[in-house]
Order: sequence, then C-alpha cells, then structure tokens
Amino acid sequence: MCLNVDVVVDCCQEFVMGLSLLLRGTLLEKLEWTFNLYDINRDGIITADEMYMIVSSVYDIIGNFTEPRVDENSIRDHVDSVFNVRRMHGVP
Repeated sequence: MCLNVDVVVDCCQEFVMGLSLLLRGTLLEKLEWTFNLYDINRDGIITADEMYMIVSSVYDIIGNFTEPRVDENSIRDHVDSVFNVRRMHGVP
C-alpha cells in the first residue's frame, strides 16, 4: 500500500489542530467544530441521517469497549430521541 505523504501530513495537521481547538478553544469554537463534525454535507443543517452516520462511526470505534454492546437499533433510537426533543421545542 502506497500513501501520499502530503495527504498523510494534511490529515495529521488537521487532527492536531482539531485536538488543540477542543482543548484550548473558546466555547463558540468548540460548538462550531462539533456542529461541523455532524453537518457532513456542509449545508448548515444536521439531519437525522447525518447524526446517525456520526454516532454509528463513533460506536464502530469504541463499540468493542461498551457494555452492553450497542447495536444499530439502539443507535437509531438514540438519534430519534434527540430529534423528538428538538421537535418538542419547536426546532424543525
């Protein structure tokens, strides 16, 4: 497998900058970073599908270390509950 060194360097720089922001950034910077993480298509709106993709990815990474094991239905239920709370408060 051959890796493009520039791509690896860019990924490392982006990762380090993200960590720095999460550790030292202002509350607004942290909120913007988190929003951008979930807003996959960058349209300014977080959809249930986007949230599901991110939450699923997180559980794919840490899932082996959770007890009980989180399954796809649990993830979908969690995302649905977030969007139900939004709707209760009048957020589309």
